[in-house]
Amino acid sequence: MQDLFARIEPYQNVFSTPLRGEAALVFDYDSAAAWRVQPQSDAMDYGGEALKLYRQFWKRDITVDVIPADADLAGYKLVIVPAMVVMDEEFKQRLKDYVKKGGTVVLTFRSAWKDADNNFLFGERLPAGLTDLIGAELEEHESLLTGQSRGVISPGGQETGEGQVFCEMLSPTTAKTLLTWSPCAFGDYAAATENDFGEGKCYYLGGSFDETLLSRLFDILLPPCGLNAAPVPEGVETVKRTVGDRTVTMALDHNTKTFSRDKQESRGRLTPAPAFLLCPLRWSVSEMRTAGDGGPYKMLWYVSGIGASCEIIQRDVEIVRQLDSGGNGDVHIAPLIAAIGTVVDTSFLRYLCLEFALCGAADSQSLGKNF
Repeated sequence: MQDLFARIEPYQNVFSTPLRGEAALVFDYDSAAAWRVQPQSDAMDYGGEALKLYRQFWKRDITVDVIPADADLAGYKLVIVPAMVVMDEEFKQRLKDYVKKGGTVVLTFRSAWKDADNNFLFGERLPAGLTDLIGAELEEHESLLTGQSRGVISPGGQETGEGQVFCEMLSPTTAKTLLTWSPCAFGDYAAATENDFGEGKCYYLGGSFDETLLSRLFDILLPPCGLNAAPVPEGVETVKRTVGDRTVTMALDHNTKTFSRDKQESRGRLTPAPAFLLCPLRWSVSEMRTAGDGGPYKMLWYVSGIGASCEIIQRDVEIVRQLDSGGNGDVHIAPLIAAIGTVVDTSFLRYLCLEFALCGAADSQSLGKNF
């Protein structure tokens, strides 16, 4: 362990760089408590709804910060506020100020139904204090039980999916209708809206929409915010840290693959070690072997999981290539394959990956011998 930290020390300024996402998801603890006390539907799960929205960023490899309601919203390209049933006046004003200055907000059902003391607000149209922000008013609402859903259609009349948990029927004032409830026994009401407010936009989702429909909505709203999906396979996460002109991109493979050897399945499973990419990736393997010490990061270190089959290694090599799809294509892969025929603890895999990745620049001659 002492040796590990000795190797990390020269790069502590890079690995200690604060991480900040381009988008934020507000997880409100007061609202979480209110939903536990009064869920209003047996299908309501506040944490699950937040995770459902978070997943839209995760699968696109967009870093999102999960923040409390009192956090600063400035600097985020997009802020998601799921089912924040308890909302004080100060947060409402900060939300409006953020959108007026060019930010984009996504609010979902049951937003601002209660004040800071968890009391219902009487004499106000819902969402209370935010009707100008969303550009619509709530006319009717319906709680849906587990297994119940309501259809939604696009303005063109083609059914596009279903809404669960709650069915909030909206009457737009200044907002554009994105989705309409159909069939709806109460009349013709919007299910999702988009409203221009100041220099920014506010989207309102009046139900918990199915994953396919939600994904299509995010395909619409993310690009105008400057948030675009990264070309990485499902289950792979990349995180970048930058100090000056030095960038470290860490690719973390969260997939669990079956351990195999000689085409025979073993009794265990393991998670492959994460891959560390140190950019730019422009040197050949021979240059890596003979590189001098002290230079900037110009190496690629890649570690395959211990005992990984050839299929898994080939998949991870392709991940590396996709991550560098924006470069000039001169990507050189140098996998270290430790063909140990037993399943080992995943913490050791991560230790091996970190150890191998960090030893390179300080001891490149030794690193080259492993290729």
